[in-house]
Amino acid sequence: MIAATNRELKEMIDAGQFREDLYFRLNVFPIDSVPLRKRIEDVPLLARHFLHRACLKFNKPGVRIPPAQLEVLTRYPWPGNIRELENVIERQVIVTQDQRLCFDDLLLTEPLQRNTSLNLEAHDSATVPSYPMTEQAFCQRQRSNALKALEAANGKVSGAGGAAELLGIKPTTLASRLHKWGIDPRQCRKRRSKKVPTNDTLN
Repeated sequence: MIAATNRELKEMIDAGQFREDLYFRLNVFPIDSVPLRKRIEDVPLLARHFLHRACLKFNKPGVRIPPAQLEVLTRYPWPGNIRELENVIERQVIVTQDQRLCFDDLLLTEPLQRNTSLNLEAHDSATVPSYPMTEQAFCQRQRSNALKALEAANGKVSGAGGAAELLGIKPTTLASRLHKWGIDPRQCRKRRSKKVPTNDTLN
């Protein structure tokens, strides 16, 4: 017999809510399953696995998760554990209109100040603030993040390796935001150092 529970049976025994004799009959070979929030490093691997299964299930080949969106998944506390992760992946595969999944709304479903077992100190404090942000502050952070993505992509907005892909958003969305902020992507291109001619090259 295999029995599973998400409750603390010993505490229930002390409270008179579970039979002690039944507990000892069942407790032959106990296996404690660690919740997903305590092994957050497994999230990217599990996400890719569930993505592969969902693509086959819903006949949507080629769908992928951008690196920036994997980071979003690792910042979520996953109160529903692995089953919740699987459901989130399947839902996004169903509704996606392109080849990339986006989970930006996922963090909005949980208060940012939620006290979880995640080691938030391991992340940049600018990534997960412990206080509500004003709309102006949020837009400023969004602008700064877009600039970092443009610099990493050498001013490239769309296509493979572009800033939109790094951010996990549509190129048209990023282009609209850049226009709103008055940012020219070409200004984020790295200047190539010009080679100084030597005597060998002149000869």
